[in-house]
Amino acid sequence: MSHADGCRCPSCAYSICRAMRRDLLPIFQIFDRPFDAPDHVVVRLFTNDQPTVFMWRHSTVDAARASLDGLGLYCIPRDPSDPPTHVESWL
Repeated sequence: MSHADGCRCPSCAYSICRAMRRDLLPIFQIFDRPFDAPDHVVVRLFTNDQPTVFMWRHSTVDAARASLDGLGLYCIPRDPSDPPTHVESWL
């Protein structure tokens, strides 16, 4: 799949983070109706433990998961100590 310059899809965002610095660990986190997007399921891209400018809104958790399909990521389930809106992480 070819993307235009400035594309902000998850695949391009992942590639941008990896190209910037090889020591960055891109982590996608899925949140269900967080305080700053109470009507959406949100996918946020973090590098290591720091949030980036990349965020995508979806209507369901399944749609959020589908947006990450094809990136070859591994799902880390929610830990009981995570915030209640945190669904899972993908790395």
